[in-house]
Amino acid sequence: VNTMDAKFAGQYWGVQLARSVETLRQDTLSDLEEQVRKARRYEAQGLISKIERMAVEVHRDAARRDLIAAQTDTRVAESQLMSSLKETSLPALSSPLFVIRGNIGTLDEWKDQALRSSPILSQINAIRAQAGEGVKAAKSSFQPQIFAFGQKNLIKHYLTLPEPDWIAGIGVKFTLWDNTDRFSKLHSANALVNQADASHADAVNSLTNAVEVAWLRVTQLRQEYELSHSTVSLARENLQLREASFAEGLSTASEVNEARTSLVGAQIAERVASFKFIVAWATLNATSGTMAQFVESLNRTDIEIAQ
Repeated sequence: VNTMDAKFAGQYWGVQLARSVETLRQDTLSDLEEQVRKARRYEAQGLISKIERMAVEVHRDAARRDLIAAQTDTRVAESQLMSSLKETSLPALSSPLFVIRGNIGTLDEWKDQALRSSPILSQINAIRAQAGEGVKAAKSSFQPQIFAFGQKNLIKHYLTLPEPDWIAGIGVKFTLWDNTDRFSKLHSANALVNQADASHADAVNSLTNAVEVAWLRVTQLRQEYELSHSTVSLARENLQLREASFAEGLSTASEVNEARTSLVGAQIAERVASFKFIVAWATLNATSGTMAQFVESLNRTDIEIAQ
């Protein structure tokens, strides 16, 4: 169930990512449409050449193709989510892309939580306990059987004077020969215990490794998202500078387009880092058996919306 929840989270925010990129592509096309109008005006005023105006139009057409591709990606993502929901249309998706800026817990805390919550470990522990009882039962066949006994004679007129009318005591029974192989039973019982112990160790190792990988991905992607802010800011400043220079004939259309491409690329990378963070965060909670905590984290006050 937890794995399916993590997969669903990836599909849900995959739609949000695709929609966000589509909106970004639409805004870029709108900006380029405006740049085409400006370029035509600049050409008429003799500020730029016909070649420069045509270059702006070529970049505008490329933006249209990028938008069409983004729209297709959105439809595909929506179709996958509808298939998982078994719906023919999507309800409103109210949770945007996000990153948690505050405390997300230590690796040791997540490992301890995973070990406590794992149903596989619980099942193995139950098998181990049952195997231990089997060892006890097998060992008991080698031990003497101690029993108490007692007898009272209610008909006393047949007894002589020295004979007691009751008797009690403790008996011990040793099994010297048995038609079953007690050593084989004990060996089999011990083998089951060893097998359960090995399965437990393998399960613990696999689970803690999975938690560690997910936790490292969460921390890495959060840092990646935070570091992308400076790249976006620099790319935005560079684009503004290039657009101003283009209006004065100091920059070419290709230089402006390169600056715009860098900005869009940085903005997409920022959103992708947020999406990957969400997937890693959902995977970490799913692996640790705390998907309810993942849902609660959507209402945390230290969330930063990626936009």
